[in-house]
Amino acid sequence: MGVKNVRLSTRQIRVASGRLLTVRVPISSPALLQSCREAGINFTTLGDVGDTAENRRALYELNKTCSADIPQRGDFYSFEEYLAARIKTPPFDPQGVVLSVTNGVGVGMATTSVHHAKGYAFGEMTGVLASHRGQGISLAMNCSLLASLAHAHCTGCGHSITQTTLPPSP
Repeated sequence: MGVKNVRLSTRQIRVASGRLLTVRVPISSPALLQSCREAGINFTTLGDVGDTAENRRALYELNKTCSADIPQRGDFYSFEEYLAARIKTPPFDPQGVVLSVTNGVGVGMATTSVHHAKGYAFGEMTGVLASHRGQGISLAMNCSLLASLAHAHCTGCGHSITQTTLPPSP
């Protein structure tokens, strides 16, 4: 299928390892979000759907599945470890968890934690089920996360940090 009517801009970012990463970022997030919505993908946050035990379990299962093909990831957390490391921590904010949903089922997730004491927001994980990749969902979720990051900046965070899994150098 693919994303329609979305202009992308190329940016180069030097990552911690010193490698220069070339990324394409959406210029027109409304068009990107609209393209996904037309394909039946809707976006919400964990805060909007409810930060309940049931929704936390669903988020865990989605994160676990999306993380399975990260190179050298190793075993994923148990549910209890996940709650302790990712959810039951001061930087966790359910509004910083963007979910992509189709037919009532989560197909993607992107999370941001806000570390007010340290002055930054951290983009932790963006993942889309393999069956739904190639539709622009992760880009659209990251556009949605920009709103969360803007909120974090307005409440005192000076910068944002994120990481990505890079392919090996040629």
